[in-house]
Amino acid sequence: MKRYYLADQSKIEIDDSKPIGKGGEGSVFRLDKNPDILVKIYTDRALSRMPDIELKIRAMTEKKPGLLSYNGLTIIAWPSHVVYNSKGRFVGYVMRRVTAKNQLSHVITPGLQKTKFPGITFYDRVVIAINLAKVMDFIHQNDTVIGDINTSDFFVYEGFEIGVVDTDSFQFQAKNKIFPCKVFTPDYTPPEVIKGQKNNQIMLRLPDHDNYGLAILIFQILMYGVHPFSARIRHTMGFDGNAINYCMEHEIFPYVSENPNIVPPKNAMPFSFLPKDIQDLFVMAFKPKKAQEDRPKASDWVIHLREMKESLKKCRKNKSHQYPGHFSKCPICSREHSKDFDQLDPYFPSISRTYVTYPTDHKPVTVDVNTVVQETLFAKVHDIRKKRTQAVFFNNQMIQKYGLAKRIDALYASRRERSGIKAYVPMPLHLIKGNDETIGYVTKKMPKRYRLTTFLRYNRLGRMKITEKTRLEVARNVAVLVNTLSKANVLIEINQIFIDKKLNVSVPDIVAFGLEKEGIPALTFQKEDYIPYEHYLNLSYEAYLEAETKRIEETQREEALREAREKSAAQAEAVLIKAVPKTKSLSEILEEETFIFETSKRRKQKDQKAKEAQDEDESPPAIGPFDPLAKASIRFRLAIMIHIILHDAHPFKGHENGVDLPPKHFIKKNMFLNRKTQKTIQADKKMRVLELYPISYRKMMRRALIVKNPLKIRRPSSKAWERRLSNMIGDLKVCSKNSDHHYDKRLISCPYCHMATDPDPDLMRTFITTNTKRITDHLVLANVLINQLVVLSALSLVLYLLFKNGLSSYINLEGFKDFLGLDGITAFMDDVSNKVIDWLLSLIGR
Repeated sequence: MKRYYLADQSKIEIDDSKPIGKGGEGSVFRLDKNPDILVKIYTDRALSRMPDIELKIRAMTEKKPGLLSYNGLTIIAWPSHVVYNSKGRFVGYVMRRVTAKNQLSHVITPGLQKTKFPGITFYDRVVIAINLAKVMDFIHQNDTVIGDINTSDFFVYEGFEIGVVDTDSFQFQAKNKIFPCKVFTPDYTPPEVIKGQKNNQIMLRLPDHDNYGLAILIFQILMYGVHPFSARIRHTMGFDGNAINYCMEHEIFPYVSENPNIVPPKNAMPFSFLPKDIQDLFVMAFKPKKAQEDRPKASDWVIHLREMKESLKKCRKNKSHQYPGHFSKCPICSREHSKDFDQLDPYFPSISRTYVTYPTDHKPVTVDVNTVVQETLFAKVHDIRKKRTQAVFFNNQMIQKYGLAKRIDALYASRRERSGIKAYVPMPLHLIKGNDETIGYVTKKMPKRYRLTTFLRYNRLGRMKITEKTRLEVARNVAVLVNTLSKANVLIEINQIFIDKKLNVSVPDIVAFGLEKEGIPALTFQKEDYIPYEHYLNLSYEAYLEAETKRIEETQREEALREAREKSAAQAEAVLIKAVPKTKSLSEILEEETFIFETSKRRKQKDQKAKEAQDEDESPPAIGPFDPLAKASIRFRLAIMIHIILHDAHPFKGHENGVDLPPKHFIKKNMFLNRKTQKTIQADKKMRVLELYPISYRKMMRRALIVKNPLKIRRPSSKAWERRLSNMIGDLKVCSKNSDHHYDKRLISCPYCHMATDPDPDLMRTFITTNTKRITDHLVLANVLINQLVVLSALSLVLYLLFKNGLSSYINLEGFKDFLGLDGITAFMDDVSNKVIDWLLSLIGR
């Protein structure tokens, strides 16, 4: 037995030879007289490493949360008393014991669950998840953040209540002082915290950080132990073998990932097993974090999990099976038959239907709200039951933020004016209403589409791998699309374009279009990336005019003041001295006269040009105001999109002096980056070199992006791009080593095979230069053809002579000649040979 003391000098005794738990910070012992009370004793090393732990524990004992026990069960093992040794030195604290025998990991891990909770049902899992969220919500309400979320700190009672231990690591706030949490478990910690810890920064934890870990725990509870970021990853750069770490670091949620190379593991339960509202909560919790957005709170989970619990159904075949109410058949029976994710994922949607009817301005439509066939920037698309149409429902947050209801109402009213673009844009047929407000619209059924930027990022579309020919076809289709939309005064960005498996392009988000008559601007997210150089030139000219106007006004003001002073001085002198006419002296007359040579006409023209050049240097050229719907602006936008498709990067994206700069910076400078690397300015590393394509394409691209004369901007039209890209498609040839490689026929060797081994852009330019067919190559080919023609002619002449003189004396070829029809050929060759002999004799005679 070992004796310790509390703050009031009362004694407590523990059996220090039998700890019930031991860790890196210390050991936990039972109190001798009451085994339900525990004492945690820190090691000397832990105390030296945590100098403020005594202040923290003392503050926690003074500020206890209201809920420490529930129905006689300890819910939170909160410090109740500070413990000292016989020398009065702080060594630990007293807490109530969490008597639950099983950790939360025993519910999550399938092998442990079978032995610890053999009869657990999905209903029980939902109850555990609700209780976990309740405890977390209570902790957050008491100015406390758990910080280090992990499965070993949560215990599950037999009635599925939750107990929490290891509370001394919580981030706690008391008396205007924050005691931070300095530890974390990577598998349950958000990436922003891990990044800060790697940079040796002690980040103050927020409830939002706990919400991330809570979402992971709830996912594991409901999805039978599978971690939400566990995945099968194939053909992905930077993957180190740990799928969870990779997906968490890159914020990739495999269940909604657009990358076909990242999919959930084989033993995972399909995401469609969960109701739609629960799926949305997980997507919100795991999507890339933005500063202004919060993850779902613990209270949100309690509300939605309760709704799911109330809607659970019981299986008719197996009463222990309880499953979400949107299924018409038991999915758990299906999973017991096969646990293969690849089989269950396409099967579950066929047995899960939740039909909801919505009113429209024509007839009500019925849709399956659980099945989303397409998701765009602003909406989700559902198939309408027993119809060849689709229902497009706007995101609730987008409706308020961007005024989508007003936009679609105006577009619906003017839909006939835009009938020319219906081949590329799903026009609204009817408006869907909800609470007297437009929440979506009905449109014609479209094939499955994929975001173009995703297609380019992952280099494939489903099983179809992107090739150079595919890129050129997509770029050509985009040129046709831009040409069609520009006639309707519609501007688009590349992130608004979708494609199907036949490489047909479309723009599903019609609500992003602008309406000039109604005063509704277009919704753009990368506006500055598509503003051409002349816009910034016009701004600089306007600034010059403003500065010049101020300078002229200032000069006129100073001149007026000078004249006024001279006039007042002359008036004062006239009063004092009576002015008399003064005759000019000879020297004064000579000074007034100037000696000037007569100037030639050529000199005058030269001086005039020099003056005009000086005026041009002093001020930018005057051009009209920037119009985004002008032909030059639309063509600039098209050239940028074609460059992104063919070269994997914005043409003005790069860095200067090692600092990444936005495209706007280089557009202002009128600086084309897809060229040989300079010392201080480099293009984006992902940018593929311009030299991969013919010189005619390169000239068009430079003419479209670089302005040489601002007064005469002539960029290639979309029709010109369509013709050029079609010609480039016809000039492609297939690599002999890799059938996926298509390259221009002017090249001798495949540049993409070389790019796989050495991706350096300057080396790639050198490779293309050395492997491009030149005039000498064509001359060699012509020489080979001429030599072959000469050999064939000589061989024909030899055969003719043999048939005429030599072979006929040895072989009777009359029948053979008749068979081949050589009589006419023989007569022709006789005539040719006679003429050649006469021509040679005439030359000799001369």
